[in-house]
Amino acid sequence: MTILPERRPETTKEKTIRILKEAAGKFSGAGDKGKTRREQFATYMSMIDNLKSAKADFGRSKVQLGNLEARSGKIGTVRTTKMTDILDKYHDKALRMAQAKYYQKQLG
Repeated sequence: MTILPERRPETTKEKTIRILKEAAGKFSGAGDKGKTRREQFATYMSMIDNLKSAKADFGRSKVQLGNLEARSGKIGTVRTTKMTDILDKYHDKALRMAQAKYYQKQLG
């Protein structure tokens, strides 16, 4: 006679992780061979329904499911880099490496 362990209720964090893993499996492409676009879209919509029933929040700049939250990145200003700056850095690095090899040969 074997004694089965007691099954405890699933926590919110475990439920969130389980739903996210299911969604990731659906979008990983595994087993999608031969599926039509209609079936893929139906799978996608059912996944969205599952996330909404799990109280996932699809805000404008974030997605939140339980304690897990993902935000879209915001950039305040755009910085530009001149090509001459990049080339100067590579030139300096190449010069240092050449000098190091020269001194290594001189010292033996």
